[in-house]
Order: sequence, then C-alpha cells, then structure tokens
Amino acid sequence: MGFEVVLGSYGKCAVVHLKGALDLATASALRVMIEHLWDFLQEGCLVLHLSSMTFCDSTGIGAMIGVSNGCGERGVRLVLAEAPVMLRRRLTITGLLPLFEMHDSLEGALSDVGWQPEGAGRVSPFAIEA
Repeated sequence: MGFEVVLGSYGKCAVVHLKGALDLATASALRVMIEHLWDFLQEGCLVLHLSSMTFCDSTGIGAMIGVSNGCGERGVRLVLAEAPVMLRRRLTITGLLPLFEMHDSLEGALSDVGWQPEGAGRVSPFAIEA
C-alpha cells in the first residue's frame, strides 16, 4: 500500500491517494498517515482517492471506520472518491455504506468539497510506503 497526500491551497483539505491493498499488513500505515493530518484538517475535509485500491479486507474496512469516526470527532468531512466495486460491495453487505459519502470521480469529489487547486502541492513528508 502506498500513499500520496495532496494538500489544498487554503489548508483544511487533503487528498490521500491509496494504492494497492488495504489489509492487516497495511491498515496501520493508513492510521499513521491520517494521524499526521488531523491538525491540518480541523473542520476541513479529507478525500480518500481509492481508484488504485486493489484489495480491502475486514482490517482495512476497520481502518476506514476508524478514519470515519476520527473525522466525525474533529468535524472533518470524509469523502471517498472512485471506490472500487469490491469495496462498495463489502460496505453494502456489511451495512456500512451509509457511513461514507461517495463520489464516482475524484473531480466530482473535489468540486463538491470546494477544492482550491491554485497553489496546491504534493507533500512528501507524509508519503509512506507500507
């Protein structure tokens, strides 16, 4: 699982691109990634871009629920963009789909959250390979 974080120009918004499997071996890396972002995201938004996610097991779903709960506690809006069919299916079967705001495209998610592309940049200190 690899991560790439892109921060919005006015702060308060971040996009995390998840790549690969979110499972027992990588779920803790997602938690660490998001913990580094909490102060930046206070009352902002977090977009998880999932188009490159290849697998997600129950531990991965648990990590996503933890991210959702943490966002709720901090007033951070969580949006999932381009969630793979297998993830949508698992969330539907488990009854967890209503916990997540979903968009079919990253562009749609960014537009909906008011993303400001001017001055946005990649933030390498948060790049984690697990």
